[in-house]
Amino acid sequence: MLVYYTYLALSGARATSGIWILYLLGRGLPLWEIGLLESAFHVTVLLGEVPTGYFADRVGHRWSLALGALCGVGSNLLFLAATAPTAFLAAFVLSALSWVLPSGADRAVLYGMTSDAAEYPRRAAKAGAVRSLASAAGLLLGGGAAAVWGLGMAYDVEAGALGFALIVSLLLPTVPRTHDASAEPVPWREVLAAARALLRPIASGSLVFAAMNLASLLLQPLLAARGAAASLVAWSRGASELMLALGSLLAGRLQGSLTRRRFAQALPVGLAALYALVGRSSLWPAIGLQQLESAAGGAYEAALDAEQMPLFPPRLRATLFSLQSALQSAMVAVLFPVFGWVLGSVHYGGVFLAIAALAAAGALLWHRSGRRHGDAVADLAGEVTGTK
Repeated sequence: MLVYYTYLALSGARATSGIWILYLLGRGLPLWEIGLLESAFHVTVLLGEVPTGYFADRVGHRWSLALGALCGVGSNLLFLAATAPTAFLAAFVLSALSWVLPSGADRAVLYGMTSDAAEYPRRAAKAGAVRSLASAAGLLLGGGAAAVWGLGMAYDVEAGALGFALIVSLLLPTVPRTHDASAEPVPWREVLAAARALLRPIASGSLVFAAMNLASLLLQPLLAARGAAASLVAWSRGASELMLALGSLLAGRLQGSLTRRRFAQALPVGLAALYALVGRSSLWPAIGLQQLESAAGGAYEAALDAEQMPLFPPRLRATLFSLQSALQSAMVAVLFPVFGWVLGSVHYGGVFLAIAALAAAGALLWHRSGRRHGDAVADLAGEVTGTK
């Protein structure tokens, strides 16, 4: 497990995540052009999530992790060397691929390395905590490197970390196949059948994760509008990553499946309440609510992961997790420009009420999915793995 957690730490320490907009502005790109490039990033994520998940399930999960790290190294180096808009576009596309290739595959690797299924929730929670701590460390490291050696140094640091992540990913064990039938290619009709059977649980997670993503993006301009300096915004984001890790560890202590199910259902309701409050709060209450939201978000991600993993047929886990991420990216790509325009009119309360509605809709959908998905998915898993 040490090798796996080392990979997560190296791949998650994204040193540029707190300064990339400032770097591109310093390179002479106007904000509208940066917005278009960010849209290209989300479109790549949307189009690449399911195919890369299918690639991971067919070629091998650790190879998907290694290729993702390689794309990340190439993206960072291209950001440093790019001068033309097309080169920056290529850097954004590679950056998107570095995110989508490990998406789902990392959890599938962890589940395959866990001999006792009952132990998976605890290990998944630890993995989430490692990822969040690495992200917080990356924010601090990137900001320090930028302050001392310039913004470009953060890209050198991130490229180096991803290079080591590439090496470590190749040291991960090959997850054994659980059934002989799984060595055969999975027809797309079976992927679609699984997606239909699991539509509500997948859509529920997509709605809540989209709300969390949008809130994370839009909290930065909200805090700045409340009078926060850029350093305070960065500090608050770093602290929220630590709270995310604490929430993930808390969820890992919930061993009973019924307890986790209720936890996964209740947390989006709490998130919705926090989003509704933060949009109408002054600076310091908003920062405090941001930390609570991050803790609840980390707990929700770990609890939902533990609930979804046994439902997904083994050979389709990365594909189905990627489908969930693709739906999330589609919502963010559509709603982020709209919410950004509304924020331009200083309607912060209305924007965060809309984000709260997304989280509440995810909670309602999860509640309506209920236990009946268990029997349907068990039948589906038997058909896909050839055990029925």
